[in-house]
Amino acid sequence: MNRIIYFLLIVFTISACQKEASDIFEPYPNHPLNDTVWVEKVPETAAANQLRVEFSKSPFIDSFNASVTSVLHFSNDLEITIPANSCVFSNGTEVTSKVVLQVNHLRKKGDFISFARPTSSYASALECGSSLYLNALSDGKEVFIKPNKRFILSFKDADPQTNMRVFYGVDNPTPPLPLGTNELFTWVPSVDTSYVSTFTRIDSTGIVKGYNMFSNKFNWISCSHLLEQTVQKTQINVLMPSNYTNTNTTVYAFLKDKNTVVQLYGDFKSRSFFAPEVPVNSDVTLVTLSLRGNEFYLSKKEIFVSPKMIISVSPEQQNKGQITQYLQSF
Repeated sequence: MNRIIYFLLIVFTISACQKEASDIFEPYPNHPLNDTVWVEKVPETAAANQLRVEFSKSPFIDSFNASVTSVLHFSNDLEITIPANSCVFSNGTEVTSKVVLQVNHLRKKGDFISFARPTSSYASALECGSSLYLNALSDGKEVFIKPNKRFILSFKDADPQTNMRVFYGVDNPTPPLPLGTNELFTWVPSVDTSYVSTFTRIDSTGIVKGYNMFSNKFNWISCSHLLEQTVQKTQINVLMPSNYTNTNTTVYAFLKDKNTVVQLYGDFKSRSFFAPEVPVNSDVTLVTLSLRGNEFYLSKKEIFVSPKMIISVSPEQQNKGQITQYLQSF
């Protein structure tokens, strides 16, 4: 009898320990660090889309009198000229008062990643001179450029190209979209009278080169051109651990020798991130950013692109300052 009681005690003890261990180590399924769910369409409120809020920079701010021609200097590299009497409100009424202009200037590859504004027109990669965001307000109301007017964005570039044109940013482009298109934002070529020219001049520093971009619109504007169409391109796929999904992670690829940044599409069916048109035989750096709960993760990996590549990456936890410093380094 004593042996039976002793045996039952052992069984009870083991069961209790197993239950206790289970209570301790069983992951909470709704915790963001354990999230393994992919979705067909990533909502704008998803953690992946909050990364832009976390890493984008504050704008330059200046003001001008809409009744006279104004030249605004936002940095040593950027100058904006607003012709007199060229601004209107949404109802067509001419603006005659002070206008406050907020400007973000994206020049480096890290800028495009920070703002989640890759250099792509739908699924086709662009080489970019600069991209800018301009928001104009007067008395708290949005200001627009008259249809028959253009303002000028002038910015320096050591090696300006003659085949650049104006592209405008489009939020939530209308489906159906080419495979691999960012569903929240893309660039489209202008169909108005906007255009780009190059300049060479002399100032106190010597010979200066760059672009003049003549635009009919504020908001997102880019000086870009499509990558060479004759170059062979391929799809690359990036695989990540199961708790890095299209709802908490963004993946980018930037070309070493061009100012080109491609965002990889988070594909629900394959549970991978892919870009369909990356130049073969190009040196590319892959960058992944993740926000899981309140924790940030980063990975970076250099690759030489070959046809139909499949690459695995493993992010590491970083603080916001470390990631910001990295994005400002290229």
